[in-house]
Amino acid sequence: MMEAMKMRAELLLLLALSAVPAAARSRAPRALPAAEELILKAFSPPQASYRARERVQVFAEGRKPRGRTFLRTAASDGRMRLETLPGPKSAKASVVFIRGGGTASLSWPARKRFWTGPSSAETSQEMLERLKAFYSLSVSTGGRVAKRATWRVDLRLPGGRLRRSLWVDRLGGLLLKRETYRNDGSLIRRERVMKIETSLQTSESDFSLKVPEGSVSTDWSAPLTASSASSSPLVPGWIPDGFLPTSLHSYGDGASVFTLAEAASSPSEAETRGVKTRRVRLKSGEFSVSNEGETLRLEHRGRARSLTASSSGALSEDDLARILESVRESR
Repeated sequence: MMEAMKMRAELLLLLALSAVPAAARSRAPRALPAAEELILKAFSPPQASYRARERVQVFAEGRKPRGRTFLRTAASDGRMRLETLPGPKSAKASVVFIRGGGTASLSWPARKRFWTGPSSAETSQEMLERLKAFYSLSVSTGGRVAKRATWRVDLRLPGGRLRRSLWVDRLGGLLLKRETYRNDGSLIRRERVMKIETSLQTSESDFSLKVPEGSVSTDWSAPLTASSASSSPLVPGWIPDGFLPTSLHSYGDGASVFTLAEAASSPSEAETRGVKTRRVRLKSGEFSVSNEGETLRLEHRGRARSLTASSSGALSEDDLARILESVRESR
């Protein structure tokens, strides 16, 4: 009898011990996806068409944040429509920007202006390679954005300073939020989806623009304001969504601005002033990156001429690099 009870106790102990690994596995945290996988999804056309209400904010030091609200419609074939809304209580778009099929168009009825021109496209793999050239990538859980669970991808500069963060929808891979940070770690720009409608039925009219009656129709080389400069305009083949030419060589979206410049090729202006720079090599060549206060500057020097793109910090290194690359392609 005693022997049977002893064997029974040993059997129960063995069963209890064998159950420990399974219980531990059930409590183990979910494995994180690879950063490269998330970026490829985030910058690919969506699996299904959608419409999203987005808010873009720029946080200037010592001033109140500036913001704009957008309505984005995106199709699974890569076409995109971005409408700039004038206020939170208005559904009427003040500016409409459309990209797709190798062209881009922008209509601003209030100013009676209509721009159009070619738009260079790139694959998500090309985007990934550019990001990897500028940053190191890591993944963590990202909380909820627009009521959707996300993964967060952090992009850090050499030395570990956080430069950008991307929040990617766990289910559909949509890019729902992105933030850009200053050298001191403070937030300078936020782009966030507030509300999204998926599996949307779109039509051709969603991705076509007609010249409004009475509007002046020009290509991207014609700035919004007149200029007496004698130099020919620098026209990028790609600009961030919603940006338009505000003056010769300058583009803005109401919240941020970037400027282009061209000069005879010479030692970097920033380097000659003793500003710390770093070199980044892409397939298109080598770029010099420097920060001076709020201003981020990227420069590409060719044999005869150098091209420079600069921003007040709200745009990131990879954005400015893509802009410069598209200027070189369009020349």
